[in-house]
Amino acid sequence: MSWHAGDATLLGERGVLLVTAHPDDEAMFFVPTILALQARGVVVHVLCLSTGDYDGLGAVRSAELVRSCASLDVAAERVTLIDDARLRDGPDEIWDSAPVASLVRRELRQHALAAVVTFDAYGVSGHPNHAAVHRGVATLAAGAGAPRAYELVSTGLVRKHSGVVDVAVSAAVGHLLDGRCCFVSAEPWRCHAAMRCHASQYVWFRRLYVLTSRYVFCNTLRPIVR
Repeated sequence: MSWHAGDATLLGERGVLLVTAHPDDEAMFFVPTILALQARGVVVHVLCLSTGDYDGLGAVRSAELVRSCASLDVAAERVTLIDDARLRDGPDEIWDSAPVASLVRRELRQHALAAVVTFDAYGVSGHPNHAAVHRGVATLAAGAGAPRAYELVSTGLVRKHSGVVDVAVSAAVGHLLDGRCCFVSAEPWRCHAAMRCHASQYVWFRRLYVLTSRYVFCNTLRPIVR
């Protein structure tokens, strides 16, 4: 069960590509968007641009991603995971925009999709890989024949860890600002279930994050400015 406030343009898409940097990003940050789109008949595809191999667990994390997506009703055939030497997981890894844009374009064409959702320039947590995904999608969105592109709005630390308390604020902002849409989930346990599929990553501080995060309850999206 979910509802939205603000611009509902994204809900009119037939299919949407969610682009992330690591296995577990879809569970930690985008569950309200996934659930809201599916509830309205939008087919969600997931493109993850690395295997999350920073600790040498790429194979393990790849399998966890498929299980997590399955728990969110995203079938394995709609999940694409990239293992590319140019896109290695790590806070010191600098991803160029060109391969990101190329891979996103290929996935959009393969599935005949015209819309993409990803991180904003800060990437919720400030991880440079998240920011690089945004830059690549923004580069693609600025070109000819560009897809409709939307970014997940990052908040300050207090709102980020305000949990369900932030829903009212986010919904109000969704109504007041042009182009924004706030997706709200009434099923926070779906996020917890998805995160449990990422057993290798579900350590104490991520468990705490899921208990306090606004992104378990709501996602505010806005168009990426071209």
